[in-house]
Amino acid sequence: MKDWFAPRRYWKWTRWSLIAAGVFFCALYVQGYRNEWSAAERVDLWVYLESGVWGSLSEQSLTSYRLLEGVTAKKQTLLVTGDEMEAAAGENGEPTYRLTAEGSRAFVRLEWQRHEYNDRKLHDFLRQWVFHDDLYESARKPFFCALAAGGPGLMLPILSS
Repeated sequence: MKDWFAPRRYWKWTRWSLIAAGVFFCALYVQGYRNEWSAAERVDLWVYLESGVWGSLSEQSLTSYRLLEGVTAKKQTLLVTGDEMEAAAGENGEPTYRLTAEGSRAFVRLEWQRHEYNDRKLHDFLRQWVFHDDLYESARKPFFCALAAGGPGLMLPILSS
């Protein structure tokens, strides 16, 4: 087979440079997830992704979701958004969540609740109130760092010939 664009060694180098840049991006994104995201964002990420998939398939689809909600003094449950809760270690070391000082002003306790929600409406609510329309923005810095690290790797075989 004739190399119509570049010698095979360039393709091999390009493939490994792209894989390395992808791994670097994932490592930076996970680091940002662990260090910069609020507890509410970390708890609701899977529900956000799942509701986005089901909501894109049907406008009227309903799915049962288990969400961590705050209970008010009037026994009303509301979804916890922002910095109203924090991660903590429970008995036997399992992860659990507790109210912060800000959350204690609004809620009495936290409770896992399972309800059926319209997928598209839940996804929009989480995007606006929990993730603050900022989920793609959180990938911007890792993407450009991986691009800056991987770009020279793509140019190296061309410059060395």
